Amino acid sequence: MLKVSFTREEDGWWRVEIKDDRLPPLAVRGRSIQHARNKFKAELRSVLRTKKLKIKDTTLDEHISLPRNLSAAVRAYKGARKRVEDARAEVKTRQRDVADTLLTHQVSTRDCAEILSISRQRAQQLLDAQRKLEEDGPTSAR
Repeated sequence: MLKVSFTREEDGWWRVEIKDDRLPPLAVRGRSIQHARNKFKAELRSVLRTKKLKIKDTTLDEHISLPRNLSAAVRAYKGARKRVEDARAEVKTRQRDVADTLLTHQVSTRDCAEILSISRQRAQQLLDAQRKLEEDGPTSAR
C-alpha cells in the first residue's frame, strides 16, 4: 500500500504526492481530487514502468489534508452520518422485531402496516423474511 496525501493549494487545485523510499519523489496537481488521483495513478504507472520497479501493492492509502476549520466540519459531518446510519440499523431491527411480534399475535399484515406506518408490501416482506428464517433455522441468518 502506498501512502499519498492530497493538499488543496491556494489556487484551488489539489496536489497529490507520495513519500515512499521505494519510489522517487512524485507529485502531481489536478483541478479536483478525482482529476489529481487519475493523473497521479497515470504518473505512478509510468514511473514504475520506466524505472522497472516491482511494487506488489500499489493500492493508494489516501489522506486528504484540509485546513483545521474544514477538518472539524468534515469530522462533525462524518460523526452525524455515522449516528444516522446506526439509528437506521436500529430502526430496521426494531421494525422487524415489532412486526414479528404483532404478526405472532395474529395482527393482520394490513393492520401491522397501519400501526407501524409502513406499506402493506413492506409488512409482507417482513412477514416473509420471518417465515423464511423460521423455515431455514438460525444458521441461514448469518
